[in-house]
Parts: sequence; C-alpha cells; structure tokens
Amino acid sequence: MFGIEPDRPNRKAHENIFVSPVRYGAPAGRDLQRPAIESAARIIAETAEHKATAMQDINRGMPFFREMADRLLAAELILHGLTVKGLDWSPENEVRLFILGQRASLASCVSTRSRSTETVPFIKSDMRLHEPGSITEILVGPAAPRDAEDFACSLLAPFHSDPRSIVHRSTASIAGL
Repeated sequence: MFGIEPDRPNRKAHENIFVSPVRYGAPAGRDLQRPAIESAARIIAETAEHKATAMQDINRGMPFFREMADRLLAAELILHGLTVKGLDWSPENEVRLFILGQRASLASCVSTRSRSTETVPFIKSDMRLHEPGSITEILVGPAAPRDAEDFACSLLAPFHSDPRSIVHRSTASIAGL
C-alpha cells in the first residue's frame, strides 16, 4: 500500500490518497502485524536454508536483510502503526485519510494551521465534501473546547440541512490516554 508511483510533474496532492479503517486495541494490532512478520520470517528461513553460503557474505546478506526491512516489514508495520489506536477510542469507529508522495513533490502543497500554541502542518485534499450526504459524522474530540460543536455546525450550515444531526462529541475518556 505504500508503493509510490514514479513522480509526475504537476501532481496534485489529492491524486494519491487512500482511506483506511482504524483498528482498536493491542490484539487487533497484533492480528494486523502477524502476517507480515510471519511472511518475513518464512522468507528469511527459506533463504537461509537454501542460500546459506551466499548469506554468509556480508555484501549479499546485509542487502537482503535491508530489502526485507524496507520493503516487506516497514511498509506493513508503519501502516498498522498509523491505523491502530487504544481500545478506549473504539467508540469513535474512525477512518484515516492518507496522502502519499515524495516530500519534495508535496512540499508546495503543505499549509499550516494553529492548534493552541503549536503550528500544525497539513495538506489540503480535494475531497467532495460539498456533495449532499458526503459527510456522515463529525466527531469532536473529548478535550475540544465546549463550543467546538457549535463551531463545526456553523461551518457545515451552508452545506447541510441539519448539521446538529451529524456533529457529536466523543465519549472516549482522555484520562490515561
């Protein structure tokens, strides 16, 4: 999923995106990671068994292990690390939007916004949010200001007939998270 196609001039940030569901809890994380780890272990064991002499040569063995780490394990484990959250957050039933690309080709698309005392970078994505029914829920975080729902509703009002029906505050506890 993290394979990046060759760079194209004038690529727009939204042209290389995907959405993934979030999984909750350590067991879900282990279930997601297990196949990649088992596959890598199987490939390494088979290679060591059939190509033991070649693997003893550091100039051949180390590139093999680097390739395994970079291509097979890293891509899978990074994705899973970004899509697994603590079990306390499971009532949110979230999805994550990913925009993929080379840093240099996306640099001109990066904007910033303020969050408290931080400056947060982000990339605007061309999502069809103005189409009726395209937003099904907005979940306000448990630590958001008291008027966050009102603010979200004011932003949605021009695009939704009843914004209060889709804006909800998270029931997840922020204590200990």
